[in-house]
Amino acid sequence: MKTTVRTRVALAAALGVDRGTLRRYLARGMPTCADGGFDVDACRAWIEARGNRPGSVWRTRKLRAAALRAEFSLALARGDLIPVAAVEREQVRWVDELVTALEALPAKLTPLLVAARGNAETEQVLRTYTAALRTQLAAQVLREVVA
Repeated sequence: MKTTVRTRVALAAALGVDRGTLRRYLARGMPTCADGGFDVDACRAWIEARGNRPGSVWRTRKLRAAALRAEFSLALARGDLIPVAAVEREQVRWVDELVTALEALPAKLTPLLVAARGNAETEQVLRTYTAALRTQLAAQVLREVVA
């Protein structure tokens, strides 16, 4: 016996799809009856003939997610990825080293600045020390990255 429904809502429920999916199926040419209704069996046959079984999109997404999880686990096991906690620990350590270096500025620069003659010489002392500090910290980070 032929199962027919009159509305799109009823057809979506009978096929187990949402209304958006049903709209796409209809736009792609899913059959309708002459009276405006829908033959559920003909609609199912049309869907299956195109490989668009209800839920296949979700199955595909689930398989893709499982594959991504497996790739992630493999990359983590090979050491290709760095855990966020490790990166955060390094950032905190680097910031701490920077703050320590900045806190040492007054003790190291005061004698130099007292001896400086004028703004230009003071600015030059500050620039020279800042460049040296930058070079020192960069070299330290580079040694750690290479090691």
